Amino acid sequence: MHDVVQDSALGQRVELILQQVDSLPTLSPIAIRILELAGSSETAIDEIVRLIESDPSLSVKLLTLCRRADRGLGAAVQTVERAVVLLGLDAVRAAVLSFEVFEAIESRTEEEEALASAAAESEQSSYKRKNLWRYLIAIACAAELLAERHQYEQHVNPEEAFLCGLLSGLGMLALDRVLPRSFAKAAAVAERKQRNIDAIEKQLLGMDHHTAGKRLAEHWKLPHVLQDCMWLVGQHPSALPELPHWHMVALVTAAAEIARSQHIGWSGNFTPSSDIHAIASAAGLDARGMDQTIRVLPERVADRAQLIGLDDVEDRELLLESVMAANKKLGRLAELFDERSRRAERHAKVIESISRFNAYS
Repeated sequence: MHDVVQDSALGQRVELILQQVDSLPTLSPIAIRILELAGSSETAIDEIVRLIESDPSLSVKLLTLCRRADRGLGAAVQTVERAVVLLGLDAVRAAVLSFEVFEAIESRTEEEEALASAAAESEQSSYKRKNLWRYLIAIACAAELLAERHQYEQHVNPEEAFLCGLLSGLGMLALDRVLPRSFAKAAAVAERKQRNIDAIEKQLLGMDHHTAGKRLAEHWKLPHVLQDCMWLVGQHPSALPELPHWHMVALVTAAAEIARSQHIGWSGNFTPSSDIHAIASAAGLDARGMDQTIRVLPERVADRAQLIGLDDVEDRELLLESVMAANKKLGRLAELFDERSRRAERHAKVIESISRFNAYS
């Protein structure tokens, strides 16, 4: 009977959290319409152009993206219509959704921002939302690079891969937004115990960020491939169920391991990094593509972070930050191993004392 009551209370708590996730700002009507049009086989480019032109901020961002995407021809692009033609509908769709999600999640009031900062500080966690965004951008860029290399044999679209990577951890951002204290605590516990935050979230909240992300994706009516990535990324490719988007989920999982192995941003996973080449093999990706992605990743992350409005960090600074983060993580692991060693020594001494006592009694 006690277990039934406990399960019922847990279910109610989870549902309350998911209702809070549902209360997050929805995507704008412009973004929703562009997504519908970009996914249609009978898309009228002029209608998409008119929609983007109706939002001055979106127009500026798209033109900036176009100029960055093509350093030669892009510099001469002055109209939204030319930018859409040059980038292509898939890239425009990915860009619009990226901008919209960033603004929807980041539209906190000053009171909400202060509460989140105070929560993170009180829990003494290294978590900062900006660094989580940086990690998600790194996944997105790594996924895009891998897709560029494997798009024909695996039928994955680079622009869609970028979007799937960027939104794969949306659930963490959602939990941080609606439950800043609880998420800050989960982040601190995961770091202190050197564990993956999704396991800690389940203990503290009764659900993890994968569930929150999938719920938000459903609420926003995002494509199924995005929902599957939010729900399943992080599982080993060999453990994934059979689904139409298997290749995309496996590729984004490999991209996430690359970003984590390079210590770009804050992943929330403090367990030892997996063998990225083994994951690549299981995902049907070649090792050379993984190595090439690692080499060029800092530069691409710096470009995209600046474009989305995250910061103005240069790729050299990003590389330096990654090295410092790696050293810091190694230091924490060393401290953890030292602590465990001391516990083992104390335990051995206790056993030895007991044995001596038994020998003389």
